[in-house]
Amino acid sequence: MNARFVAGIALLIASATLYVYLAFMFNPAHQNIPDDAAAWIVSYAKTSGSLEDYCGAFHNACAWVLKTVYYAVNALRIQPPELALIGGLSLLLSAFLLYFLVFKDAFIAGFSTLLLSTSPVFIYWFKPGNYGFPAWVFTGLLAVALTALYLSTRRKIILIAVTAVYGLALTLYPGAWALSVVTGVAFLLALLYEKEPSLCIHGLTAWLVAYAIPVLLLGTSYLASICMLGIIWLGAPIILAGLSYKSFEKASVRFFAALFLAIFSTLLSIYLLKTGLLTGYAEIFSRRFNPVIDYGVLGIFSLMGLIVFSRSEILAGRGFDRTVFPVGFLLGLVLPYVDPTSALSSLVFLAPLVGITLASLFASSMIVKNFKRRILFATLSIMILAGGVAANTVYSASVISAKPSIYLADMDLYLGVGEKLLNESAWASALEALKTNLSGTSGGVLVVSYWDYSWWILGYVGGEGGVKVLSTPLSDVSYKRLTSWVLLSDELTAVKILKNISETTGVSTIYLVVSTAFSVSLTGGKSNNAYLGAVIPGVSSLYGIQLPYYAAAGDLYRLPVYSSLMNKSYLEFINTGVGRTVYEVPLAWNTKGGETLLAAVIVDGLSKAGFNVYNVLYSQNKLSSTLKYFELVNVSAKPVYSVTVSYYSYEVNYAVLIYRLNVSGLSGVV
Repeated sequence: MNARFVAGIALLIASATLYVYLAFMFNPAHQNIPDDAAAWIVSYAKTSGSLEDYCGAFHNACAWVLKTVYYAVNALRIQPPELALIGGLSLLLSAFLLYFLVFKDAFIAGFSTLLLSTSPVFIYWFKPGNYGFPAWVFTGLLAVALTALYLSTRRKIILIAVTAVYGLALTLYPGAWALSVVTGVAFLLALLYEKEPSLCIHGLTAWLVAYAIPVLLLGTSYLASICMLGIIWLGAPIILAGLSYKSFEKASVRFFAALFLAIFSTLLSIYLLKTGLLTGYAEIFSRRFNPVIDYGVLGIFSLMGLIVFSRSEILAGRGFDRTVFPVGFLLGLVLPYVDPTSALSSLVFLAPLVGITLASLFASSMIVKNFKRRILFATLSIMILAGGVAANTVYSASVISAKPSIYLADMDLYLGVGEKLLNESAWASALEALKTNLSGTSGGVLVVSYWDYSWWILGYVGGEGGVKVLSTPLSDVSYKRLTSWVLLSDELTAVKILKNISETTGVSTIYLVVSTAFSVSLTGGKSNNAYLGAVIPGVSSLYGIQLPYYAAAGDLYRLPVYSSLMNKSYLEFINTGVGRTVYEVPLAWNTKGGETLLAAVIVDGLSKAGFNVYNVLYSQNKLSSTLKYFELVNVSAKPVYSVTVSYYSYEVNYAVLIYRLNVSGLSGVV
């Protein structure tokens, strides 16, 4: 057992230790609060008695991705944080195995795994609050590792394992389709070198056969998913391998065939994306791809890593092994915009590029003959290696310290405006009040809210009261249109719509959940005046005086979206020219806008909570509203930030309001 192998194993242990510390011990607060939307769906899936009950909340239209969640969660009898821990450690072990099989160097494998374990994207997806699909990405990486082993040994028995492992990955982790694209492109490039077509045909066929496993388990809807991209990029190299099987020595045939297939596959993939045939998957995730933040130090050294890797002799003459890592990273810069979890797969392929780069610095320092200089250069190299890991750790620590998304709600755009006061979650408080009310409600319950909030609602209330939601991000647009009609109609029209929905769905009670930001003046002491919108400083005048601008947030901000879904212009609800910025426009109501149910419940709820409600973009007078059919259940208002504008100070709050509609009491409504 040589020193590099011992060092590699020590680095692997350090990787696991750092991961456990950062994700589970560094900041234990909020660990039990799901962060990403997929984690909220998992929460609901664990409380569902059967797949039929679970799918019932989604209008009995259980898409492949929702089936995947249900099967993955209910097949295991372990707690969510334990699942996150198992998934994180398994991924690290799988990545180490992949690196070791390819590079035959335990030190490079261990150091690359250490960089991976401290990266922000890895820490985010495997912290206790996120126990969704990425916990199973390690199964896909095992398939890549076994493929590399097959190309080295040419033992066809390994292909059976590739099929089984990758099929399991596709079933449990939808994002594994990205590994198909990476592998297909890597094979395509490898065929331009010296790999025999027969090897590629057998290997790619094993990957394609793996798609039969989730199809059998989850239904044919799987093939209509985004995984079509993976199938396309696996099929293209198979065609090339078949074309060149009898004439492999002709480089021109390989080159032009590969060029044609790459262009064809790219154009077909773009067409499927542009036509919307591959939508309805990324909507289950709250987090959006941000390569600067997500990749941390690996992103900073990525270009250098690509250059060093391309010139390195470590994989000389090995086409697949040499291309899979750059291909995985470069495609990973694009794929996460379609599927946010693909950043995790990309990170796995990026880590060894940077690992080899930094490790080569240390190796070059040991070549110096002068002993003193060797010590100096080695010390500097170790500082660079340790500094890279330390910087990554700092990035990841900030990810762990951040509030869960349920705290940020619609206010994340404005958190940099003033001094943060985000110590409580208005949504968490409101959902607790909703759950309490549901426990005393008999019969079916329908919750009407903006569709993105449906994950929080279903995940938080669990199986209480047979809850269904009117719309989700995966719903057909007709359900989102119904939500929009309810919010932008007057109260009587909204009640008629909801009554028809209740007769169709068989629910007896309907809850309406809306949210908004409002600002309270702190000048001369805190007042009870609530100005709709989040105050942000306006442009300074010639004399340095600023005016407060009122930025819409929450459901009021979505007035243009709701109106477009109703096939109406937002100008029917807005006075043009009143809003000074694009953020103020949704608050510049005309008479019809002020009479919408959305405006009425916000004014009514805040008034009953003890505030004097104003919308200065609509009227200078105090607003009032009287609701005949909807009953106020709860108002949860929490401070978000404080801001000073010239001589005035404000406290910006975010409020969630819950109203109840008793369908049985609507007998007199047509």
